[in-house]
Amino acid sequence: MSNISQPTLSRRNFLAGAAASLVGLAGAAGLAGCAPSAKSTEETDLAATGAEPTLKEPTETREADIVIVGSGAAGCFAAYEAAKSGVGNILVVTKSGNATDSNFNEITGTASVETAALKEAGETFTVENMYQRMINYAHWTVNARLLHECVKLLPSNIDIFDEMGVETMVLGDRYNFGFLNVHGFTEKNKGVNFEEGLQALGVEFLYDAPATAILMEDGVATGVQCKSGKDVINVNAKAVLMCTGGYLANEEKVAAEYGGCKVVNMGSLNNTGDGERIVLAAGGEATLHEKRYYAIFSENTVNAMKDSPYYQSIGAPAVWTSAATMFNAPLANFDANLASAQEEGWCFKASSIAELAEVTGLEALPETVTEYDSYVAAGADPDFLKDPAFLQPIEDGSTAYYAFEYNPSAFNTFGGPRTDEQCRALDANSDPIPGLYVAGVENGSLFCSPYYAVGGSCSGLSQASGRVAAKAMVEYIANA
Repeated sequence: MSNISQPTLSRRNFLAGAAASLVGLAGAAGLAGCAPSAKSTEETDLAATGAEPTLKEPTETREADIVIVGSGAAGCFAAYEAAKSGVGNILVVTKSGNATDSNFNEITGTASVETAALKEAGETFTVENMYQRMINYAHWTVNARLLHECVKLLPSNIDIFDEMGVETMVLGDRYNFGFLNVHGFTEKNKGVNFEEGLQALGVEFLYDAPATAILMEDGVATGVQCKSGKDVINVNAKAVLMCTGGYLANEEKVAAEYGGCKVVNMGSLNNTGDGERIVLAAGGEATLHEKRYYAIFSENTVNAMKDSPYYQSIGAPAVWTSAATMFNAPLANFDANLASAQEEGWCFKASSIAELAEVTGLEALPETVTEYDSYVAAGADPDFLKDPAFLQPIEDGSTAYYAFEYNPSAFNTFGGPRTDEQCRALDANSDPIPGLYVAGVENGSLFCSPYYAVGGSCSGLSQASGRVAAKAMVEYIANA
């Protein structure tokens, strides 16, 4: 006799039992020991309080095509990508005092795949292998398209280091991952190399100039205000990129986010959450990727779950090991619970996908379903590389279709403001804020702790996200 209880049709276990694309924020930042973090510098008091920035009367005004806030990995690689794309007036404003005053300068290695050095070492781990490892570890809690774009840029990140005169060497498989990927740096002050290389490309740096606010005009980001000594500088720009390195040096925010647990700050004292604070003040939305999620099923698929678990109906795929023990029985009291779900307002039914789109307000649903079903027919998902075992058609000739709505849940988070796949900051309605971008660890839609169990992926993805943001900013400026 089985000791596994019969599942009931609740919002939670219907979606789980039906192999929906469940998305919850999971994974904590590395919580280490109980030693106190270093105190914030005087310039970061405002960040520590969480207060909204107040614009001051500027004593100086500057003009730029692109202003980048932060001179770490994301900022430097964004400046490189933008300059190489032909943007002529790029200004990096940073709280750092010089080119060596950042986590980017201190890191000892970075993740990559398919580089010349790896191929010479006989490594066959590919870009798609890396993406699958990361997205599976993250349980789809990140923006999959953004992650995919960043992973595809990892190989050419190493080419940029070479161009900047920063030598790398492939390190061994220190943590027994089963593949080589970490490229170690053979010299200390790579920040100097990038400063000199970027200046040669026309990029200007303004050090000791923490940004205090984003300049907004009619909902569009038009620059930043920063402080340089006693001067208040307005930098007017066509596009703004925030990448100030997160908030690990902000003791109050860390305590609030992680339930009072102290986290040892092994990075820069400059990382106090300035970027997140002022992006949110400009209308950005924090961390959670969506306010609602939906799983879409045909009536044929839904009705089949009365008699057989979804796991069995798609052939009991070996890759779905949890379903063999957790979701191996039909859903109990199916009809009554399905009716209750509709009455409670989290289950929607319509005679077609087009009608379902109207009922739910999901305007892009018909186009999305058509695209997805084309992937099912082809047996491959080029967007998200979903395992073929789970590629099941949605439109299958049913006389009705369902949308099941659920709320995201969280243990904790890694990042800050939400973005789309172009690193554009999103507002509370998930609409991009024109002209405003977020990259690096401050991007709340890219990272999943602890770095996907891939050495050097935090720096690698930060570099790549800066480049993704730069490409998007260049296009935005060209079309303005």
